[in-house]
Amino acid sequence: MGPSQHLRPLGPIHWILDKLPGAKPWSVVGSLSPEDRCLAAAQEVLGRDSDSTCTLLKLAPHSRARNLDEVRSRLAENEKQARDELSDRVTIHRECPLHSSDHEVIEAVQELADQCEGRVIVDISTMPKRWFFPLVRELVEAAHIKTLIAANTKPARYAKHGTQLATDADSWEPLPGYLHSDVDADETTAIIGVGYHTLNLHEFIGESTTRKIDLKLFLPFPSLHPGFRQNWEFVRDITAAWKGPLRPEIVRVPTDDVSLVFDRLKQQSQEGRTRSLVLAPFGPKPMSLAMCLLGIAREREYDDNVETEIGYTQPKAYAADYSVGVGMRDSTPIVNAYCIRLNGRDLYSVT
Repeated sequence: MGPSQHLRPLGPIHWILDKLPGAKPWSVVGSLSPEDRCLAAAQEVLGRDSDSTCTLLKLAPHSRARNLDEVRSRLAENEKQARDELSDRVTIHRECPLHSSDHEVIEAVQELADQCEGRVIVDISTMPKRWFFPLVRELVEAAHIKTLIAANTKPARYAKHGTQLATDADSWEPLPGYLHSDVDADETTAIIGVGYHTLNLHEFIGESTTRKIDLKLFLPFPSLHPGFRQNWEFVRDITAAWKGPLRPEIVRVPTDDVSLVFDRLKQQSQEGRTRSLVLAPFGPKPMSLAMCLLGIAREREYDDNVETEIGYTQPKAYAADYSVGVGMRDSTPIVNAYCIRLNGRDLYSVT
């Protein structure tokens, strides 16, 4: 893989923040979840700057979730920790159902974006893709936000192999704000981020289509143990369900480098100019963020000349121990930061 065509700073969040001095405080936007790592980014930022604030999106689990009581208990524990440690600098945003309608999701993320100051850190570590994709889009489109950084905290480990990380997945649906069907394209490029579970994706893949689809599987490497085995099980399931005339192409991409994944996405979609593109973010969060940014860039820069659909099969419930603990390096939480906009200059574009 060649070097990135653009300088897009990324690295440990403490290193990034040291390189971005300024008197203005940070607005941290994150997600309150049952996972231990949901507060790590906010703790890092607010621990360095007494004027910075944090807003946490609280997503209520589905009423039919099998582990409802355990999820609610862990949510309450993490909310108490947030209030105890971050005091009056943390705000718990109004509680929203995980499966809110598209309109409700967009309304909520617009509120969050409007409340932010000029320097924003969006913590995607534990925020479901149905929510963080439209949130990142709103933040990118907000003219008053001059600097935007995404943060992702590594867990100590994911649940043991064999654990069902998510259950009761919906059928394929475009993520809120990411369905465009204005282009009549005969050929489509579809890129799937390889994750741990295909959920109901195989049903979408197995459907007949009148289009010629060029399918690419983005395989993250290295994958946190035991994820590598689960990644290949994912590839096997998709390959078995695929009915297209062309064999799916496996494209290896780095697990944690949003910038390089973005460039590889461009490379595999005619430098981002392919007329019809379907993105399925089933891999790690940095890969999903790169897909999100490509979708935004294509819409902003090519307008009605391209069609981009980004979809997902949203689960109704996640395992309470989806991830365990917070990854540490030299006694410091591993919180990676990715600069999206610096001093009003957008770093992710397709032109």
